[in-house]
Amino acid sequence: MSNSLEQLKKRDSRVFHYEINDDDLVTESCCPMCGSDRLEVLSDVSVSDGPRFFETSVCQSCHFVFRSIFPGFEWFQARWSQIATQSRDVFNPELEQERKTRYGTYREMLAPYAAPGGRTLDIGGGYGTGVSVFRDAGYQVELLEPEDDRADYAKNVLGIDTHHTVLENFEPDGQYDLILWAHNLEHVDGPQKSFEKVASMLRPDTGVLYLEVPLARNIIDWSDSMFMAHKSNFSDRHIDDLLAANGLSQIYKWYPKLNSPVHADIGVIAAPPALVALHSENAQTNDKGQASPTPDEFRDLYQRMMPCSLPDPAPRPLHFEVPFINQFYTTVRYTDGGFAYDAANRRVVFEPAEDM
Repeated sequence: MSNSLEQLKKRDSRVFHYEINDDDLVTESCCPMCGSDRLEVLSDVSVSDGPRFFETSVCQSCHFVFRSIFPGFEWFQARWSQIATQSRDVFNPELEQERKTRYGTYREMLAPYAAPGGRTLDIGGGYGTGVSVFRDAGYQVELLEPEDDRADYAKNVLGIDTHHTVLENFEPDGQYDLILWAHNLEHVDGPQKSFEKVASMLRPDTGVLYLEVPLARNIIDWSDSMFMAHKSNFSDRHIDDLLAANGLSQIYKWYPKLNSPVHADIGVIAAPPALVALHSENAQTNDKGQASPTPDEFRDLYQRMMPCSLPDPAPRPLHFEVPFINQFYTTVRYTDGGFAYDAANRRVVFEPAEDM
C-alpha cells in the first residue's frame, strides 16, 4: 500500500487540487438494492467553501450501505485524463503480481466449470495482468477497462483484446462462456442494473460468472467515509439477492483472506440453474457467511480507527470537511496533514501541513 501511495503522490504532483461543483454530483434518494426510501445518512464530506460532494447512507430496510451523493463518472474520467502518463508501465508492479496470483487461483477454481477455449471477459481488470493468466492457459480473453493508462497497457503491451469503455456503455458482439468480475461491482453506479447487464452477457444455460467483492463488515472503518472509489458496500445477503434476481445460482462460495487476518472478501462462482445442477456434487461454501450488520452496527463501524477523538455520543451523521481534494480516491492524502474534531461546528476537519 505504501508503494501505491508514493506512486500516486508522484502522479498527482502535476495536478494538485481537483475542483468539484454541484454539477459534477449524482444524488441517490432511494436504496439502489431494494428501492426503499427509508435511508439514514451515516457520514458526509464537504469541501471548504464548496459543496457537500460525498455522502454515505444505509438502507433501513435491507441494510445496504451506498453513496447517496458522489461524483459522477465524467468527473473521474477527467481526473484520469489529468494524471495519464502514456508511459505504458504498470502503476504498482507488486500489486499486479498479486493480481496475477489471485487470477491463478481463480483459474484453478473455475477449470471444472469453464474449460479453456471459451470466450472470456474480465470486467474492470485494470492492466490486464490478471486475465493474461487465463489467456496463457488457452482461454479467448477480452478486457473491459475504462481507465486510459490501464486500457492502453493491456491493449498495446500485453496484446489483449480491450474494450476501453464503462460497463454501462459496453455493447458486446455476442455472449460469453466465462465472465470475471472481481473487485469492480463495488465501484460501479447502480449495482442492480449492472448485474442485470452482466447476467445477460452470459451464454444461456452454460455461461459461468465469477464475482468477488469486499465484505462490508470487514472493509469499513472511518476512512470509508472518504473513499470515493467505492460506490457500494456488500454483505452476503446482497450478493445472494443479486444472483437470485438475475436467474443465477451459486456453485461455490468462498471468503478469500488475501492480506487480511479476517475474511476480507466474498467470492462466488455462479451459473444458470441447468449448469449448476450438473455440478451439484461440487456445490459448497468453504466457510459460514456473516450476517449483514445492522444500521447501529454500521454507525459503529464508521467510527472504527477514527484518527481523532470524538465526543460521546458521537455526532449522527459524521460530518467531515476538507480544504481541498488532492487525491481522487481517498479525497485527501492523509500523510499531507491530520484530522481534528471541530466541536463548535460538530465536524471532523482535515488540517493540512504548513508546507501545503
